[in-house]
Amino acid sequence: LHCYKTSGDVQLRWFQTRLLHRVLPTQRYLFLCKIKDSPLCNFCEKDEQSIVHLFFDCDLVSKFWNDLLVLLKEKCNHCHDIYFDQELILFGLKLNVHTDAVLDLIILMAKFYIYKCKLQDTQPLLNTFTLLLQNRYNIEKYIAAVNDKTSQFDTTWAPYLPIIL
Repeated sequence: LHCYKTSGDVQLRWFQTRLLHRVLPTQRYLFLCKIKDSPLCNFCEKDEQSIVHLFFDCDLVSKFWNDLLVLLKEKCNHCHDIYFDQELILFGLKLNVHTDAVLDLIILMAKFYIYKCKLQDTQPLLNTFTLLLQNRYNIEKYIAAVNDKTSQFDTTWAPYLPIIL
């Protein structure tokens, strides 16, 4: 699985594994199990919340991805050609689209953030996500220092510093 190369975080890996195997509970699934009263998305409240809807089709989630993409394109010189589509977001990779380790981690973290927002009945917002990303950067930086890989870490994360600092 690609997520095992993206992050050492067991929680993120488990999340992506559940998403890929379509065992991540959505409103639709919980409704079918008679746990929820409605299959409607708890963000937009218009459509049934399937995995594709939750992570890509929902208008509020779409806005979040668009805001993130605008931020990346404005602040990171190397991201001008990147775009988010359903395949890249859901699977974390796409044929003939080249991403790096940090962008892969950003996409994975963004999906996990969207899912946490679903669980907490809050709207996914870019400002909140960038704070989580800054926190992850500090954690990864500490891990790199402990493992004597600071130089490699600095090189890997350098293109993304404008959105983190």
